[in-house]
Amino acid sequence: MKTETLEVNGNQYLVKIHYENRKNSSVSIRRTNINIRIPSFLDRNEKVRELFSTKMWAKKKILESPKRFKPVPQKRYSDGDKLVIGDEEYTLRIEFKDKKNSSARLQGRTIILYISENLSKKKQDEHISSLISRCIGQKRLPILQRKIEELNKKHFNFLFT
Repeated sequence: MKTETLEVNGNQYLVKIHYENRKNSSVSIRRTNINIRIPSFLDRNEKVRELFSTKMWAKKKILESPKRFKPVPQKRYSDGDKLVIGDEEYTLRIEFKDKKNSSARLQGRTIILYISENLSKKKQDEHISSLISRCIGQKRLPILQRKIEELNKKHFNFLFT
């Protein structure tokens, strides 16, 4: 995979370029990036033309519907923030440590994050968001599974194996 950036209306989009064993090219546009898939059998000049063409197509689509593809800035979290998730409120504790990895644990209604201070601010923010999601996801998964089982019994009665 190769990455580039594409600017449209002052917004920067990460372009992820994949060369794959496929018959044709495809493009998918997300709020944070553009995925382009190009056949690997094309010669160098054809790949360059196809890449240019797909990027221009993506740019045109973004310009046609700017609100649809407007990048959503990553939420910033701070130590002591209160997070309301479902019907529960959690307190966020963030500690920056001189270590390689980031980690998290849920202690009652406190989400404790240990974030590597060796990462860029952007990567730290990504780790914080991801770890919060994982902590809450692990806690809420049994609740979700029970609800799915109840709905399945009530509406479908499908047997899972």
